[in-house]
Amino acid sequence: MPPHGFSALLDADGQSVTLSWSATVDSLEETAKPDTYIIYTRLGNGDFDNGQIVRATNRPHVQLPIREGVVYSFRVAAANAGGVSFPSETLCVYKAPKEKARVLIVNGFDRLSGPARIETTDSIGFVLEEEIGVPYIAAAPYCGRQTNFAPLSAASEGADAPGYSTGELEGETIAGNTFDFAFEHGTAMLALEGTSFCSCSRAAVEDGGINLKDYRAIDFIGGLQRLAPQDFRRFKLFTPHLVKAFSDYMAAGGRMLASGAFLGTDLATPAEMDFAKNVLHYMPQGRTAADSLETVRGLNMEFDIYRIPNAAHYAAQRPDVLMPHGEGAFSAFSYADDRSAGTAFRTERNAAVVMGFPFECIKDAERRRLAMRAILRFLLE
Repeated sequence: MPPHGFSALLDADGQSVTLSWSATVDSLEETAKPDTYIIYTRLGNGDFDNGQIVRATNRPHVQLPIREGVVYSFRVAAANAGGVSFPSETLCVYKAPKEKARVLIVNGFDRLSGPARIETTDSIGFVLEEEIGVPYIAAAPYCGRQTNFAPLSAASEGADAPGYSTGELEGETIAGNTFDFAFEHGTAMLALEGTSFCSCSRAAVEDGGINLKDYRAIDFIGGLQRLAPQDFRRFKLFTPHLVKAFSDYMAAGGRMLASGAFLGTDLATPAEMDFAKNVLHYMPQGRTAADSLETVRGLNMEFDIYRIPNAAHYAAQRPDVLMPHGEGAFSAFSYADDRSAGTAFRTERNAAVVMGFPFECIKDAERRRLAMRAILRFLLE
């Protein structure tokens, strides 16, 4: 099974990185324990190498030297005589020359999902307009959008047949979760000179193995994480452990960027709502329409985000509308229909920027750099 709880953290002097992870137990096969791990490394925009093998231990970790001014990306796979697992998510680190601040990127987007479904007494099927699904990396699973949702008991043929769909998606690839979005966030941070960054999985924070107070700011990647009825596993956005960890961090004077398509939709418990309103100072106000335009305004510029499923990058089809809450909070972004696309607040003690759409869904790389530079200046300076 792929390792979990992965983290890639710069050491205090910035001359090395410590990679840590945990073995994933296969409850169905006791012999599936790893005896070695393979660590793959990528420099900048290059390709991953062929990997280096390290022996399995009870608390697997390895320390590797790095150079200033280079973005390093890592992923790890488990192995034994039976074969090699799928790789972990990809995490990255960067030590800035003349470092001014360190930021921790937390990858909170590990969801894989099928499409949204409807199942009532008079309708059954898949609603691709609501959510087309989140494939692993990419897939071409559809022939088209379903147009007939009549129950199977209603016998007919052609376009009147139950489950009938169009054919516009035949052969079309839909991008999904590459598990490599920390790199997109990290490379955008290079726009602000002196910013170093580390990264970790959401599980590493939930397990309590990361001291968040070591970092000047946190960048939480929400992506398309949410609880959805079509999913076979739970992909909760803000778990109780994350709410506690982030609340404690912010109470100690932390600064945080949070982005994702369901930061409002997935709020369910009073504790989650309290976290949103009183820690990050935003509140949900519904979702955008499926046919909304792609343009977002904010940070003294306009940029387009991926809203339509495509082969290049996963799309946020119906991202959330988020409103500011509390003193000092304000709307920082707006969709093309002028509804609020995100919020911000800052006090002498802490600050936060919350985006109702995934940051990595900004289409243009240079716009992402400009946006990240403005956000980091707001949070850090």
